[in-house]
Amino acid sequence: MGEPRITAAVLGIFAVLAEDSTHPRYGLEIARAAELSHTTIYDTLARLEAAGWLRSEWENIDPRADGRPRRRLYSLTGLGESLARDALATQMQLLGRLRKSPRWTPQPGGAV
Repeated sequence: MGEPRITAAVLGIFAVLAEDSTHPRYGLEIARAAELSHTTIYDTLARLEAAGWLRSEWENIDPRADGRPRRRLYSLTGLGESLARDALATQMQLLGRLRKSPRWTPQPGGAV
């Protein structure tokens, strides 16, 4: 299967998890922060974990006492953090070059 491709969804996950690498986040929280569909986030998280870029663990709570199910918490591994920082830096450089291009015209309401 090989390593996962660095797609827009992967970059979004990287951005969320790299923001504070000491704070594991649960899947739906990552999806919301990265503005990704909750229907595909878990497949992507599983691929990144299988590649060794993420680690996950069940949160340590008592579901009855907290009144909700336990959450699976995700964080970057050392390799994942290095890949995330490199991939995000590369994207920022590409966006910087795009903005300097005389042919680039920002669109109203555009994110770039």
